[in-house]
Amino acid sequence: MELSLMYDILYSKAAVIHTWYGRCIRVFSLPATVAALLLFHFSRRDAYHIVDFAVTYALLIGAILLEITTLLRTVGSSWTCAFLHTRKWDWPCNSVMFTRQIVKAGRSRLWLDSIGQYNLLDFCTRDMTDLRGRIAMKVGLENWFNKLHYSNTTSISSDIKEFVLKEIQKRGRGDIRNARRMCILYENKMDEELSWSTVDIDFEKSILVWHVATDVYLCCFKEEVEHTEKPVVKVIKEISNYMLYLLLQHPDMLPGPIRIGLYPKVCASLVELWQEHSTSSSEGGDNNRSKSKKLASLLFQKFGSESTDNEHGQVYLDGTAVAGYLLRNECNVPNMLGLIAGVWFEMLCYAAHHCSEESHARQLSTGGEFLTAVWLLVEHIKFPKSEDDGGPSHVSTEISQQQLDNVV
Repeated sequence: MELSLMYDILYSKAAVIHTWYGRCIRVFSLPATVAALLLFHFSRRDAYHIVDFAVTYALLIGAILLEITTLLRTVGSSWTCAFLHTRKWDWPCNSVMFTRQIVKAGRSRLWLDSIGQYNLLDFCTRDMTDLRGRIAMKVGLENWFNKLHYSNTTSISSDIKEFVLKEIQKRGRGDIRNARRMCILYENKMDEELSWSTVDIDFEKSILVWHVATDVYLCCFKEEVEHTEKPVVKVIKEISNYMLYLLLQHPDMLPGPIRIGLYPKVCASLVELWQEHSTSSSEGGDNNRSKSKKLASLLFQKFGSESTDNEHGQVYLDGTAVAGYLLRNECNVPNMLGLIAGVWFEMLCYAAHHCSEESHARQLSTGGEFLTAVWLLVEHIKFPKSEDDGGPSHVSTEISQQQLDNVV
């Protein structure tokens, strides 16, 4: 609902319509149109041609129907709900909300029903002989084609909604806004060993490093994921792929300067590594594994040890080093998947808070971004005043699934 209100303010006339003079115009407009129809009906019919007479009738009746429809939509709009809620008129507000649910008033404007996804290893193991890609490269549209063809969307699952709400419940607003401090690493006593992959590098590089680390870790940490771990794994993959999607498709929504040349260099290095492996390896390998998982396994086998030298600062080597460290320390951290999910949650919240208001607003014209919903949710949650004292704080009120649904 809140994204709908923001869209109306920025991209429609709702800010004028839902004022006292706008409502007066709307109330006066319908009687005036009905009066015009009655005056025309009782006027001298022989003064008009039959075609003109029929067209005028059709226009006036159509105008009345439009006015009635607009009036009903105004009465049942989210603006009316906000107006009634502000004045504590709960019964009328609940009645309007119930009616909106019955008639499915929001079905014509779907907010955040899906989030973008882009996976680096999937892209680097793509079929290089694809005719469409070769044509795009010949005409100079390779980058555009790659972003369009290899980006996809996935429905926002209940797992990711529940995860975001649960994490917000555990933290204070100050912790969430400044999540670049990587509180989750500090809580698990890994901040000293992994700070170089988070706070000590650019945010863009941090996304790439942890994206590679996530794929390598998920590929190598277990042969089969337990049933209870599947939702967490799904959340990790979705947020990891979503952050990379933002980096490529909407870099203006991410904080800090974005170096355009970093991502292509990472891709070129991984493509070269994959092609060398493909030409040197036999065809009789494990064909049941996807190409991206084979590349992740290759990275860990070649560069996952502690002795790997990265004097050239290759991002994929940094990511593999992080994955190797996480795999070697699984016994020290009972819930390593929870730690990785926490890192991505903190990156998500940090990006949401430090994204400019203009960038948030710009995406509303195309349905909005999940990043904007997270930003609004954090801003509207009621935190205790004790968080200003600098100590750890927690949310004092329960957050329900309905609160996130109201935002989106």
